[in-house]
Amino acid sequence: MPADPIFLFALLVQFLPVLNDLRDRNTATYREFFDFLVADIREHGILVPLIGYYEGEKIRIIDGMTRFLAAVAAGVIDKIPVLVFLEKPDEGALKLSQVTVNALRQDLTPLEYAAVFVQLKELHGWSSDAEVARHVHKSRGEVSRIMSISSRLCPQAQELVKAGKLVPKGAYFISMLPDAVKQMAIASNAENMSAETIWEKVQIELGGKKPKAKKVNFRVKGGSATMTNGSVEAAKLLIAELQKWLRGLSQ
Repeated sequence: MPADPIFLFALLVQFLPVLNDLRDRNTATYREFFDFLVADIREHGILVPLIGYYEGEKIRIIDGMTRFLAAVAAGVIDKIPVLVFLEKPDEGALKLSQVTVNALRQDLTPLEYAAVFVQLKELHGWSSDAEVARHVHKSRGEVSRIMSISSRLCPQAQELVKAGKLVPKGAYFISMLPDAVKQMAIASNAENMSAETIWEKVQIELGGKKPKAKKVNFRVKGGSATMTNGSVEAAKLLIAELQKWLRGLSQ
């Protein structure tokens, strides 16, 4: 089996077209999808990496020809993401690379990422999140948080993550709670909470105490102000007071 592929960004001129292209690119369905993809790439760029292998200094495309053609039509001039083998992969290596590409996508939800990470672990026989992190170019902590949301968060709370009513970082904190009842007690009211506020509530449920707010004093020539450490609202008030003070100096 060829060595593990390398994830990189390459210019359009570096690519060679797929060999034996079997896709019919003249059907109405394909043209409709292609036009949509061109518009999407113009707005967001290529979110799903191509897959290819080196032929000399060029990269032969083996997966993602439509994305490549759409990038050309969209007038993309930046480098585009690609997973590259040093030599042509066999079917098993190609299957692994297709799963890896899904893990490198930029448009998945945390739960979708988790499903891909689980598949990667099964295909490679990995036992640790660190191996996944190394191959998908994410931190080990990020991968562990995503896996925790998938495996430890109750289904009802997972639905809130899918609906965008529970931020992923907050969902990770809630997943530390031991049962679904306690998880939902916080998750059901978390839509307008910051991750930090969720963490405070989780700590209390776990038997900890709410951390004391620390006051931080700021002194400038001609005046001073106090901010409660970690309070966004207090920081805003502080900025407003400083702006008033600066306006007074300029008058």
